[in-house]
Amino acid sequence: MSDSSINSILNTARHSLMTHKDAVGTTSKNISNINTPGYTRRRADFSSMRDVSGGFASLSGAMSTEDVERLKNSFIEKQLVNQKSMQSKYDTDVTLMGQIEDIFGEPEKSGLANTLREFWNSWRELSRNPESKTARTMVKNKGQILTQSFNRINSDLISQKEDIEKQMAEKVKQVNDKIEKLRNINEKVIANRSPDLFDERDQLARDISEIIDVSIQENENGALKVVSDGQLLLSDNVSRKLKVNYSGTGKGSGEATLKIKNSELTVRPKAGELGSMMNIYNKKLPSYIEKLNTLATNIAEEVNNIHSKGYNIEDKTGLSFFKENVTSASNFGMSERIERNPSLIASASKPAQAGNGKIAQKLADLQNKEFISEEFTPVSPQQYYDSLITGIGSEVQQAEGLSSSQSKIVDNITNQREEVSGVSLDEEMMNLSQYQQGYQGAARVVTVVNDMVDAVLGLVR
Repeated sequence: MSDSSINSILNTARHSLMTHKDAVGTTSKNISNINTPGYTRRRADFSSMRDVSGGFASLSGAMSTEDVERLKNSFIEKQLVNQKSMQSKYDTDVTLMGQIEDIFGEPEKSGLANTLREFWNSWRELSRNPESKTARTMVKNKGQILTQSFNRINSDLISQKEDIEKQMAEKVKQVNDKIEKLRNINEKVIANRSPDLFDERDQLARDISEIIDVSIQENENGALKVVSDGQLLLSDNVSRKLKVNYSGTGKGSGEATLKIKNSELTVRPKAGELGSMMNIYNKKLPSYIEKLNTLATNIAEEVNNIHSKGYNIEDKTGLSFFKENVTSASNFGMSERIERNPSLIASASKPAQAGNGKIAQKLADLQNKEFISEEFTPVSPQQYYDSLITGIGSEVQQAEGLSSSQSKIVDNITNQREEVSGVSLDEEMMNLSQYQQGYQGAARVVTVVNDMVDAVLGLVR
């Protein structure tokens, strides 16, 4: 056997040893990362380490990053990004709509529905005892409680908008920070196509999609391109930041608009946490506040119209029960004169008529009188408020239903991803055994060749 033959065998064995050693390392890394979020299973690609004749190519021996394949299905990955973005929106809808529902506090005793009933009932009691100071005090007290309810709900809804403003600011900051991290990874990936960098890159992209819906595209150089609502956020090493603008002059007022920083380019998120927050901030909450204002102003106006025509126990008339400048639930309130002196509360339709409680009865009857316009149809205060609460309840139920359905979709796609990219301990143990046997076989070749060389040298001596 010639020296070249022996060297060829030893070189082949050496390559096999180092290749199987690296394959064992790849498998061991899979096993150690079995519970690591975002980790993509790797596989040693031996096909790239063979020459056209079927033997081992002339390599340094170490397995390069190109020889380690990340097992992933691009279509499934894209679907997972899109569906998790919707899941995040529905989950945020459930949280925020649940908080709004809690603000109204129905059907608890402290809710506005019960407060309104008690307010109307206090007028009914006064109609039965028109000269009673106790009944008038009760009307005043129920009017104050009604005032507090309108003021509190309005204030809490405004506070909810302010809280969402803070949350949106934080979420936009998170997107900007993650885009910047992704830009840095893009630069590294272009220079070094490391599987670890690819995993970190893809996990960041998934994290961004949970905040705002994005379209992810991988360029030929391995860098990611990120677009939201047609606006470029990242391409290779160029990134752009987002900011939130408000049209209102005060906190919780006006409309929120998401823009590309230092430009007038607008991004309208339809999914992700920001998609939910902006929809509730710009549409849902203003609608609820407007309806609450409509209820408050109509009640104040109608009560004042009737009350001002009535006579109190001092035979005075022309007095309003509520403030005369009520324009919203925020400034809904009782007349200061009535609050200071409940004797000024009117109950009679004519002066100097003991037992006349017709005005008080008319005010009690407002509970069922249809004087509030809802989509061009007159409804009673109770019907109007019930419609508002029913609408909010329906929104909550719809959000919960969508969240539950979407969760099943995401779980299904996640399972599909795991079948391709997830680590199977049984499969990895089989691979580990196979690579160890390959390593031992290569080591045996080296041993046999050494024994042969020793035997030949012994014969020479």
